[in-house]
This record gives sequence, C-alpha cells and structure tokens, in this order.
Amino acid sequence: MRSRGLPEVIARRLRRHRHHAVLLALATACVCAPGAALAQRAGDSAAAKAEDAFGVSVGQETVGIYTDSDVRGFNPQKAGNTRIDEVYFDQLTMFVQRARASYAIRVGFAALNDPAPAPSGIVAYRARHPGKVFKATAALSLMGFGGKFAEFDAEIPLGEHLSLGAGISAGRPHFVDGAKAENYAFGLIPLMRFGDAELKPMLSGFIQHNFPTRTLIITTGPFLPPMLTERRYLGQAWAGNRIENYNGGVILKAPLAEGLLFRGGIFQSRSDRKRNFTEIYRVRDPDGTAGHLVLADPRQNNYANSWEGFLSYRLGDQELSHTLNAGVRGRHRHIESGGSQSFAFGDVELGVPDPEPKPVFAFNPLNFGVLDQRNYSVGYIGALKGVGQVNLGVTRSVYSASTRGPGLQSASSAQLWLYNASVLVRPTRRLALYAGYVSGLEDSGAAPENAANRNQQLPATQTVQIDAGLQWSVAQMRLVASVFEMKKPYFSFDTANRFVELGDLTQRGVEVSASGNLTERLHMLAGGIMMDPVVSGAARDLGLIGPRPVGTPKLHGRVDLTYRTEIFGGLKFTAGMLHDSARAASAVTYAQLDGRQLFVPAHTTFDIGARQNFKVGDTPMSYRFVINNILNERAWKVVSSNTFQLDDTRRYSLFLIADF
Repeated sequence: MRSRGLPEVIARRLRRHRHHAVLLALATACVCAPGAALAQRAGDSAAAKAEDAFGVSVGQETVGIYTDSDVRGFNPQKAGNTRIDEVYFDQLTMFVQRARASYAIRVGFAALNDPAPAPSGIVAYRARHPGKVFKATAALSLMGFGGKFAEFDAEIPLGEHLSLGAGISAGRPHFVDGAKAENYAFGLIPLMRFGDAELKPMLSGFIQHNFPTRTLIITTGPFLPPMLTERRYLGQAWAGNRIENYNGGVILKAPLAEGLLFRGGIFQSRSDRKRNFTEIYRVRDPDGTAGHLVLADPRQNNYANSWEGFLSYRLGDQELSHTLNAGVRGRHRHIESGGSQSFAFGDVELGVPDPEPKPVFAFNPLNFGVLDQRNYSVGYIGALKGVGQVNLGVTRSVYSASTRGPGLQSASSAQLWLYNASVLVRPTRRLALYAGYVSGLEDSGAAPENAANRNQQLPATQTVQIDAGLQWSVAQMRLVASVFEMKKPYFSFDTANRFVELGDLTQRGVEVSASGNLTERLHMLAGGIMMDPVVSGAARDLGLIGPRPVGTPKLHGRVDLTYRTEIFGGLKFTAGMLHDSARAASAVTYAQLDGRQLFVPAHTTFDIGARQNFKVGDTPMSYRFVINNILNERAWKVVSSNTFQLDDTRRYSLFLIADF
C-alpha cells in the first residue's frame, strides 16, 4: 500500500470534517487567552501599510495598481520572480495566507536595494514570524455573491528558543458565473532561535475540493460573446475539480562573523491534480450559437524544487557603507501534461445550461517535462548617507528543459550572462532620482487551458528592462514616478491552436504613485500606469497577429481613499476607483474590422465601504464592509486570445476580525 505523506493525511482529515471546520475555528478562538497580533489583525489595513501604490496585500486586502500576477503587464509569478523572507522561491501554486503575513510588489524605486532584481518585478512575500508571546486571531467573512470564509491563526511560544505559528481556514466561495466551491487551507511554521540565528521550517496547503470548472467562452470571429446572465452556472455537475496544493521548505538566517550574514532556504511547491476539467463554449456567431466542449485531464502531479544560498558582507559605518553579495540559486521542475480527453456535446445557445450525462473516461498517456536552472551571482551595493547609492551585479544563468511523450520529444538549453546596474542620487532631502538596467532569464509559465498544448511548460526567455524615475516627499505625501521599457518574447496561439512564441513584445510606459495623508483625516493611495505595448516579429509581418498584446490595457489606474471620522469611536469610510482602458481581445486581425484586432471596451468600477476598530470587553475587534462595483458595470475578462470569462459584477462583503 502506498504510504501517505503528512500533507495528504492533513488534507484527507480536513475533507472528512469539512462541515465542522468553521465551528472548529471559532471554538478554538473562544478558549484562547488574550494576546497581541498576527496574520491580518483587527487594526491592520493594507492601504495604511502601503508605502506606494504599486501593490501591497495584507490578509484578504489588496491595494495598488499591481498584483502578484500582474506587474507592468507581465506576470512575476510565472516569470519565477518570487521570494519568501528574501529567499528565492520557485512558486508553482498559491502561497496561502495561513503561512504568509503579507506581500509587496517591488518594482522601480522599491527594487533598488534588492541584491537580485528582476525585469518583471518581484513578489516579496513575508512569511508569518511567530514571536515569544501568545497571540491569536479569528475571522469570519461573508464574501461576494454569498460565499463564506472562516479562519483562525495563532502564535504559540513553546520555550525560550521555539515558537509555533499555525492556522486553518475553510471557505465556500461563490462566483459571478454561478459556480460554488469548497476549499480548505492550513499553515504550520515553527520558528527556532539560536542566538542571533533563526531556522524557520514551513508547511502550508490549499485543498480545492469539488471545485467547479470556471466556464471559458471562446469566439471564433471578430465579435464579443453576448453578455451572460450572472449567477447562472453553465458547467456540469460531475465536472468538479479536485486539486491539492502544497508549499513546504525551510529558511535559515545566521550571522557568521561581524558583518557577514548567511541567508538561504530550500522549498518544494507542488500541485497534484486529482481531477481536472475545462468547460468551453465555442461561440460561432454574435447571436450566441456555440459548440459545447468539455476537456478532461488524467491525474497530473507537478512540483518545483528550489533553493538558494546567499552571503552578504557589509563594512563601513552609517555614513558610508559597502555590501558585497554572492549567491547561488537553483530550481528543478517536473511538469506533467497531455493525456486529455475531449467531449463534444453539440450546439447550444450560449447562456442556457446544457447538462450532459457523465462520460466514460479513457485517458491517453502523459507528457513529462523537466526544467533545470542554476544562477551564480555576485554583486556590490554602496551607499553614502544623504547622497545616494549604487547597485551592481552579474549573474551566470544555466538553463535546460526537455519534454517527452507520445510522439513528442523536445529540448532547449541556454547559458547566459545577466547584468543589473542602478544608481540613486538625492539632490535634496525630499527628492531622489534613480536609473536602472536589469536583464533576466525568466520562466514563461505553462500553456493555457484552451490550448492544444494545454499545461505544457513553455521555454524560459530572456527579458530586459530599463527604467528611471524620481521619488519626492511633500507635506505628508510621497510621490513616485517612473518611465520604463521592457522587452521579452511574446506567446500566443498559432494556426494549430498551440500556445507558442510568435514574436517579441516591447512595453514602454510611465507609472505614477501618490500615497499619504491629503488632510488630517483623509488618506489617499493612488496609482496609474500608461503603456504603449507593441508586438513585433515575423508573425506580425506575415499578418498572423496584430500589434497589440492580448489583455494589456494602455491605461490602468486605481485610487483608494480612507476618511476617518470621530463618530462611533473612529468610524472610517472608504472609496475606490479602478479603470482599465480598452484591451485587445484577439491576437489576430480581422478584415471585417478593417484589419484591426478585436477589443473589449474600457471598464471603470467604483467601490465604497466602511471599517471600524472596537472592543468587546478586552478583546480588540474590527469589521470591514465593502460594496464592490457599486454601479454594477458588466464586462468581459480577457483570459487569452478570443477567450473570455464574465467579470465580477456588484457584490457585497463583510469581514469580522477578533484578536486574542
């Protein structure tokens, strides 16, 4: 009999007792002794913690123009630019809130101090750091469209040198397309202290149990699909996905001598697809006549191992300092794809449910992909207080990848020198100017679900970024503005519906951020990015694709406002605005559109809400109420070329947090 690992045992028991997960979390919270804070505490606010408008997440709050999957029009997670507590991490699946305290996006000015910057930005996760005092937090959330979520986290001191961070959550999310899911998560982080050294093992899991397919709408011509009725599920009752996701590893930080610090870690990120389906409606005309298709995958187990060892030697004083850096990092990925079955159920009218009997599955053999990469880096950071700093680095990157399967054999390799250089000067106490250059060999992710080579690992690609900007502090506001140019290969669908490299993508743009207090009571976090993304190469010259990358707007902006009152002990009102300009929805051009690509129109939404901190007895608590998309704007989300999902409409959310 196959032995069961700890993650699988925990997942199995969570599923067995899933109906009691919420009660378990609350019951545990009720017997906890009073303490201080962790995870997202009652008084925490992502907007208040953000130093700029480029992207910060605390608990279930995310603010800023960028997220962990979208920075300057690229995906830093797919590119492999993630860190946990400053240690390199090849992320294959979600790093859940039960193990992370927050994340911030490092790009432009915010990335100048990083010894290993990356062209597509960096997602800097901060893992939970259990302390020497007992703390606990319990939260209940009523999410948009009727979903529910409960969570409980605790920090437990177990002695002078050991503390334990632990958390559990259960969710029943509901989606705009009528899908209803179940998910469960856990996190365990023991922290061991040995003098000034720290050893932090961690294990977290995110189990998607009976997770319904999110319907994909594909158009075959120069038209958008007719708008769907929200909250009407078009998937099959038998096509529930079951995916178990785990992240585990250990981080060591230790001073080796005066000025000499070691930082390193080993991780595994894995996603085990027990069942996976993709529901597709292929729309052939603007009236909504569609072919109904379901794709079924066999069991696929994917994992990514990664590691880093990094030495930093600092000398000098507070006025003038020099830091020498040297490190090695590596990753090994095992990716299973293919073997899928396709079931065509005939023509239907889009928007009308089409329940079908469960078919008999007879899967084909799998494809197996392997990816290995090593980076060897050295660098120097010099800083003169009040004047400026310089950051220089060079990296040797060695990469190889191969895929084998029925009738398929491919391999690629590369050995590149990569460079980074940035300089910052401070003409005045309030003004700082910077310029930077960085190149990288970045991951391209996997082919999307609706591609003929779906889930196949794509080859790594070389990326280059040049940027410059300024930071200016005035009154209680912090202003940041940058210009940038990024170049990397462009992937889209070819004539055989394979997701492959078709050209080059150049993105030039300007990004701005304003954060701080406009008045004593009014806090603002506002940001925007204006880009001119252009696709070039042989495929465009031959007329196979158009000049605009799919799904990338020329203008993306967000504003978050918080106004503090004196009523009810400090009630705060919040308001937000999110805007995206028109985006290309097709990679190809159409004669019916005078040789242009298909676009989705510009989309603007507004949010309002309120939040308040209060106490029940000696227990600090808070609530947050939000109405997203208050004007109920309806729009299509562009998933990939000619592929859409219904974007979120108006929804109500209520969050209640208690600290113990």
